Amino acid sequence: MSVIAERRLKQFQQKFGKAMVEFATHAALPVVLNSELVHLLRINFFYSDTSISYLTEAEFLLSSFCREIGEDLYEIEPAMRTVLLQKLYQQRPKHIKEIAALLWQYTKRYTPWRTREGLQNAQLLTALNFLDAQKASAWFQEVEALDKALSQEDREWFVAMKKQASIDRAIQKPPVNNFYNAMGGTLPSNAPSYIPRQADTDLYQALKQSEYCYVLTIRQMGKSSLIMRVASRLRENGIVVVVFGLDIIGINVNVEQWYEGLVLTIGSRLNLEDELDDFWYDNEQLVSSQRFIQALRQIVLSKIQQPVIIFVDEIDVVRSLPFSTDEFFAAIQECYNSRALEPNLQRLTFCLIGVSTPSDLIADPRMTPFTVGKRIDLTDFTEEEVTPLAIGLQRNDKQATVLLKRIFYWTNGHPYLTQKLCQMVADDNTLTKPAEVDRLCEKMFFSRSRNIDINLQSVRFRILSNKDTAALLNLYRQIHNGKKIRDDNTNDLINTLRLSGLVQVWDNYLQVRNRIYYRVFDEAWINRKAGNP
Repeated sequence: MSVIAERRLKQFQQKFGKAMVEFATHAALPVVLNSELVHLLRINFFYSDTSISYLTEAEFLLSSFCREIGEDLYEIEPAMRTVLLQKLYQQRPKHIKEIAALLWQYTKRYTPWRTREGLQNAQLLTALNFLDAQKASAWFQEVEALDKALSQEDREWFVAMKKQASIDRAIQKPPVNNFYNAMGGTLPSNAPSYIPRQADTDLYQALKQSEYCYVLTIRQMGKSSLIMRVASRLRENGIVVVVFGLDIIGINVNVEQWYEGLVLTIGSRLNLEDELDDFWYDNEQLVSSQRFIQALRQIVLSKIQQPVIIFVDEIDVVRSLPFSTDEFFAAIQECYNSRALEPNLQRLTFCLIGVSTPSDLIADPRMTPFTVGKRIDLTDFTEEEVTPLAIGLQRNDKQATVLLKRIFYWTNGHPYLTQKLCQMVADDNTLTKPAEVDRLCEKMFFSRSRNIDINLQSVRFRILSNKDTAALLNLYRQIHNGKKIRDDNTNDLINTLRLSGLVQVWDNYLQVRNRIYYRVFDEAWINRKAGNP
């Protein structure tokens, strides 16, 4: 739970009581609220609770949890909404589908947002996500087809709702055979399907020697699992480690709140929250980025004598903030550059993780580009590296070897797709031949089911939501057709295409990442999205 969200929840409960918090958990399920919907939630779920009256409805909408975004239209800040939904899952799991059904019926029957088609679809998709996650995922593609017809405001609502839906879907029961990580996300430290790569050794050795590092690559490559493994090894060597993602701080914040969230998050991990909190408010004369670094210098490094390594994950979240974070990355770079003058800073090391490139971190051309740190390459699995996954297929050695070879044929070692296809094969013990793996791929990736796969959705969205979609499609068409395009780190289009995950670099040239992508994102798909007949 975000430190800021935790503090706000505690303050809210102190002011309004536990009953109001429970009411807030129910109100967190809709993507937006109005007074009528809040009233329906109260009379359907709290009618017999005398501590929750009609006055509660107004108090809640006017509380710090809600932000007015239009006439009788309110939203709960996403990080806070996630925390409240988690509480609803824990305390009233049976109410979830009932609230979703109410939201669906209310939006369908009364159409309170009939003039806001994007927002209305967002409400319906949110409800459907809790009622039937598969149908919701299939509908995403249909709504995305309306993208050009939506206003910018409604498009933003849809994107925000889609991100939240992916978080909600992550809270699902694991498959019966849970050897593989078919759902994505961070693997537990003892997960049998974790496959060590060269990056495990490179990152551990570099950080152990106090080198700044960055792991900047596409999604679902195992970045978070890698970080957790390396962090565990570093702790075993007496190094103090802090791991957090920038997404827990939220995006509907100002500069002051964001940096304070950084400091308090680090403080909570190090049991220095009170000391860092006092420092923050005692030094208000400093700008936020300076206060952040000085807090690390004067509090963290003075209280902790061991080396301290701070992993900052999800750094691409900064693109969604309403202010520039150039100074944040510049401050990290300055910490590194000041090591010669301040030996104490040798004990402080940063590792940045996310979907980005170093040149994206500091966008202002008047500032020094971000140039510090060792690049850690996280590659797809090799055919030799995936060999341990055969055991989870639960077949005899010969069958497992044959099936795994065919799985690799399709995925080319893509971590998520390999784990997912292994999981599907393991769940159907009637599959024994390569041709049956082909038919499974046909069903799961090349039919209408491709619209609900989260990885394919992610690749598709990164291409089609980009302002240079036409140029990206033209570049990808050339690669798909076999033209030799040399990799170029200074070319923004090539960098964007690589970060979508659709292509990879092989012998300094770009190629389609695997056969699944080659089939799904084929010439016909390119023509449809480019508007060609």
